[in-house]
Amino acid sequence: MPLRRLYRLQRARLTAAPLVLRPALGWRGRVGQALLWLLILGGIAGGAAWWAYHEGEARALGRLSSSEADVADAHRRLLGSRENEARLRQQLQVAEAARASLAQSLDAAQRDAAQAREALAFFDTLLTSNDRTEPVRFVACEFDPTTDAAHWRYRVLLVQGVDRTEEIKGDLVVSIQLRQGAATRKTIDLPKQAISVRHYRRIEGEVALPSDTRPVVMDVRMQGSSGVLAQCQKKMGGV
Repeated sequence: MPLRRLYRLQRARLTAAPLVLRPALGWRGRVGQALLWLLILGGIAGGAAWWAYHEGEARALGRLSSSEADVADAHRRLLGSRENEARLRQQLQVAEAARASLAQSLDAAQRDAAQAREALAFFDTLLTSNDRTEPVRFVACEFDPTTDAAHWRYRVLLVQGVDRTEEIKGDLVVSIQLRQGAATRKTIDLPKQAISVRHYRRIEGEVALPSDTRPVVMDVRMQGSSGVLAQCQKKMGGV
């Protein structure tokens, strides 16, 4: 039978093998054997640790190189952004300078236009003033607020009569009637101005009004040695 034959072959091999006697290990041998196994295991662990260290170092160097490349790319982008910012700031400064120049040109043009309109109105007033039988008369009498609500500007224009070439001298007296509150009125007189008129004379000035008041009437007179030579009144809202 196969099992019986296998058993016989196994017994024959055991009978033919030489008998080897191994001495029993003492405690020193067992300690040495344990130390040997510890050294083997330590070597294996050290090799694994060395491999893991170098592998981690290689990976860390790879990540460091990638980070350095990212930092360099970010630095290049930052430099590009700063160059764009400087260029845009320069363009903005140029645009602001151009805008300021245009604003100055516009202001100058508006002032020139205002002066031209004023000169045109002045000469138009001279041309349309037909009644010149008196020695001198007012042909313009204006009283308007300035940009500051507390200050008002007056403008008057005196013209000599026809065929009068001698200079006329006198004093300009300006009086302003004010209203304070509902019905209270008071009058302020500006200092007299010594003036002379030959052909025409344009006079203007500013006056500061007391707070909580508003002008009602401006009265302007030119006084000479013989009395009032000319007079005009400007009522707020109409003459």
